Amino acid sequence: MIRKSIEIRMFAYILILFCFQATYAIRVSPGVITVRGIPVVIDTSLGIPLTLYNDENMDLVYTVRVMKPSQVKKHWRDGFEEIPDTNWIYLADGNEFVVPANGMVSSMVRIRIPDSDAYYNQMWAVYLLVTAESGSMFNTAVAPLFMLETKTLTEPNVPPAGIPGSAPSAVTLSKNNPQADITLYNTTDSALTLSLSSYIPSQDKSSAEIEPTAGWQFDDEFMKGIEIEHKSIKIKPGDNKKVSISATNFPSKKAQALLKIEGAPVIRFIRIFYHP
Repeated sequence: MIRKSIEIRMFAYILILFCFQATYAIRVSPGVITVRGIPVVIDTSLGIPLTLYNDENMDLVYTVRVMKPSQVKKHWRDGFEEIPDTNWIYLADGNEFVVPANGMVSSMVRIRIPDSDAYYNQMWAVYLLVTAESGSMFNTAVAPLFMLETKTLTEPNVPPAGIPGSAPSAVTLSKNNPQADITLYNTTDSALTLSLSSYIPSQDKSSAEIEPTAGWQFDDEFMKGIEIEHKSIKIKPGDNKKVSISATNFPSKKAQALLKIEGAPVIRFIRIFYHP
């Protein structure tokens, strides 16, 4: 795999890997992509095309289907829930492509999220299942992972989607403003007991479950200095609770850490930025 990162509009951070499949000499890029700052309501390009490569000496027909993670595999990356509706994701040029021998075809990936404050502060995962065939002789598939983070909204007018919902999904701390509040929402019919901790992923990029935002780095010193008002909370059904976090260590450069929330069906992360 080849890894590189680029920055696009909407403060997006994209991690690109190339997926290889042995049955054909086909390649698909990106293999993994994280996009931050996706707006609600606006029909939006994710800023990078899905590119289908054909290294065979015959034309291949590629079909692309948008899939919820649970339709593809049992476990996917922590911190990302399934997108509520796969119909929100689509390719600008349709879902079937004839890729010429030793050629390539690209199509922009787009998203259209319905108008609701519930869809701000979200971290969703979705797979694009790509199958390739030539007549009835061959069939193979790869599934790039798209990790999508919608824009942050501090005071939504309805509880955010997710279990638990959170608002905002990212906070920025500084020496002059070292404290921030985060509200967690329980929209289920059962009480939620959650544990909260400061966290940064493994430094081994091959196993990291969440990537830093473009232009920022996870910082161990900053993470260890994060103080959390309540490290364990219980939220009644339909209720919400506010949690304060504060920074006590101030690095000399921009830094990032995560608030890790456990106890729900999916681990959730809230990004914590430090700006000197």
